[in-house]
Amino acid sequence: MLAIIMVVHKWKQYLWGRPFKIRTDHVSLKYLLDQKLSFPSQHLWLIKLLGFDYEIEFRSGRENITADAISMISSNELHALTLSTIEAPVLENIKQSWQEDNRIQAIIQDLIRDPATHPHYKWSNNYLFRKGKLVVGHNPTLQHQLISMYHDTSLGGHSGSTVTAARIASMFYWRKQQKQVR
Repeated sequence: MLAIIMVVHKWKQYLWGRPFKIRTDHVSLKYLLDQKLSFPSQHLWLIKLLGFDYEIEFRSGRENITADAISMISSNELHALTLSTIEAPVLENIKQSWQEDNRIQAIIQDLIRDPATHPHYKWSNNYLFRKGKLVVGHNPTLQHQLISMYHDTSLGGHSGSTVTAARIASMFYWRKQQKQVR
């Protein structure tokens, strides 16, 4: 649901006043307008879709070939991460941050040679995860961009540092993350 909100918000100038289809492999989203909303945040997110002329279409994973390859990674590895919520340039910047971080480069090389060398890390489909969270290299500008994305935008809603830190920590890992968010 959050991914839909973010995509519609990003492309709203093109979608407003025009009918469009949202294709998903999450069957529960097909009944988005018919289901009981359990959390206050769901009510706020749904309000953001008012006024748009959309139809949600369910397609099973086999039929939904437009899904990104990373969506095929197990939910344990991605935890709460869906690529729909992360723009492609941000993902490329994260990958670039690994190139600029010697420590992460060493971890990646070790994992390629022997996946057991770093038990908390996993190299999967050219992505580096630590305990199921996408690793961000030492790049203060990128880290600040991620913090802003989860605090300053409608996604974060200017939540306090504790909530913002929890949202970021559920999806990303970098050293001294909590301190930097505060």
